[in-house]
Amino acid sequence: MGDVRYRLVGLYKERDGDLDHTDNERYYFAPSLAVDMSDDTTVTFLASVQKDDGVPVNPFKLPYGTVQDTPFGRVDPQTNLSEPGYDRDNRTQWALGYELRHDLNDTWRFEQDLRYSELDLELRSTYAFFMSDARRATRGHVYRDGSIDSWTVDNRMVGNWYTDRTENTLLLGVDYQNLGVSGQEADPFPFGDPINVFDPTV
Repeated sequence: MGDVRYRLVGLYKERDGDLDHTDNERYYFAPSLAVDMSDDTTVTFLASVQKDDGVPVNPFKLPYGTVQDTPFGRVDPQTNLSEPGYDRDNRTQWALGYELRHDLNDTWRFEQDLRYSELDLELRSTYAFFMSDARRATRGHVYRDGSIDSWTVDNRMVGNWYTDRTENTLLLGVDYQNLGVSGQEADPFPFGDPINVFDPTV
């Protein structure tokens, strides 16, 4: 066995959203370990985990009070017409896998990448739909709960050779993917009571 190399990548990020009472917090960690099994073979083991929690920003804006004048003035661009105490966007995803590289000779190399990943999602997002009167808007609601798991295996043969005037690369491969999706989703309308677009109650 030859050299062993490792790498650690981490991230923490916290930010406020573009609208009032929206935010996002993210954790990310991705270690990797590369092992030279021989002069011709290297295996890199990969892992990652990411978690996002926050209150989503729904970018949909009603024309009334934004691009259209009203007797009551304009709606502040940062006004949030959703339900910050109820809305949420929570995601957790992780992955494990490896990358294998093996030189068969001076011309051909075999490569294999394998990856398994999972994603869990919980989304609640309320949005203004249309004006019900001169001050209030009815609202809709996006609901997404579910999970996704996937297997991916990619096998490749890579050939590199030279002639007097050209450099040539030939790639042959086959891959396999398996994706499983489960969950519930809905977009009910109307949702809750109409909201005053000029003075929303949070």
